[in-house]
Amino acid sequence: KSMPNFSRTLFKSRRPMWVMSSPSTITRPMSGFMSPIMCLRRTLFPSPLVSTTLAAAAILDSGSEEQKARWLPGLADGTRIGTLALLEAGDLLAPSGIALLGKPDGDSFVLSGRKHFVADAGAANLFVVAFRTGAGAEDLALAVVDGGAPGVSAKSQATMDQTKRVGTLALDSARVPKSA
Repeated sequence: KSMPNFSRTLFKSRRPMWVMSSPSTITRPMSGFMSPIMCLRRTLFPSPLVSTTLAAAAILDSGSEEQKARWLPGLADGTRIGTLALLEAGDLLAPSGIALLGKPDGDSFVLSGRKHFVADAGAANLFVVAFRTGAGAEDLALAVVDGGAPGVSAKSQATMDQTKRVGTLALDSARVPKSA
């Protein structure tokens, strides 16, 4: 699960500068999508910065206080690398394109399926996954899935452009708590 030209140690040492005071507190000093990239000072290196920033933003905007406390510190201190897992075989980036069904099982959902074109899948160890909770148009949810959990695997795919790292996230009866 490694990416060519990517150093986890370097990533941790150059973590996004939008982490202001401590790893447990993430704030956004500037608004806009490019703000975290601009805050890297004069450093340019191959990293999953944008995908981790998007995963953190999804948790920050949509997560519960418990989820924020659990996942954001690792994204902030560089021990976690996150990404969004949205696209499926139909390749439609819209709610109607999400077919992955989370089957309820007690206090968990069981996820089985594939997410395609996942940015930085080979480096990520935390995935924000879009899935369905039912057949209705509004029955959509996001779950934070630990890359090391049973039934979760990610694989990088070769691309012509090595600066656009993508892969596939495979979920094989992966259990995620309903609070995830």
